[in-house]
Amino acid sequence: FDLHYWSYSNYDSCLYYANKWIEVAPDSVWLSYGYLERGASYAELGNNLKALEAYNTALNTIPSDNTDMDLVSSLNNNFGMMYSAEHEYEKAAEYFEKALEYAKQTRLLGGNLPMLNNLGVLNLWMGKYEKSLDYLQTAAELLPAYDRPWATANNIQNQGNALTLMGKPREGLSKYEQATVIFDKLKEAHKIAGLHRLKAEAYRMLGEYRNAEHEALQCLKWDSENGSGELVKESYQELFKIYSATRQFDKAFDYQSRYLA
Repeated sequence: FDLHYWSYSNYDSCLYYANKWIEVAPDSVWLSYGYLERGASYAELGNNLKALEAYNTALNTIPSDNTDMDLVSSLNNNFGMMYSAEHEYEKAAEYFEKALEYAKQTRLLGGNLPMLNNLGVLNLWMGKYEKSLDYLQTAAELLPAYDRPWATANNIQNQGNALTLMGKPREGLSKYEQATVIFDKLKEAHKIAGLHRLKAEAYRMLGEYRNAEHEALQCLKWDSENGSGELVKESYQELFKIYSATRQFDKAFDYQSRYLA
């Protein structure tokens, strides 16, 4: 039941069944898994304090002779995700790295894939672009063994982010185009709109301002008509930068004002 409700993002029900799991767990390993699920449910519900409490209980419940490395790996990964959500990135990285080491000791095929992706994205946020790209490329080597086109496209997009931000926007654009092709087949309009914004940034860094403007306006148009407004704000910010760079100060001021409103 717990897995069923996870697939539907029904986290209140996940929490309910995690608590039931804890009540009937036959041994300390399964009890620890129950607390892990409780913590993950609380994290998804936005209660990181309760999540931390559950994760610590899970950690203290693991027996000293435990041989289930998948449990320890998953627990450290979830600690990392929680600290990442709290913007404690260095602490999150420590947990992700521990999780990765434990995952190497499991028999689970591709068990280290989530940690590699998490470390790739986390290092991207911390401005460690070379390190980010290394983790993402290692993850990309594992992805062909799975039928996971969304994860593949997202990995390629993140590689594009790392390349662009490390000063290689032309290579970044190539990755963005690859990701767009896959997301288009998946009919992921929101992801494609976001890629328009990322392409705008790359074109701006290359000094190709007309292309940058076109991409930013494409993103703005889609989110204005179909989105939540998140990409609208990002588009305003990007258009401000484009028009500032091209000395179109009236337009730059207009979009800056919209962004700050």
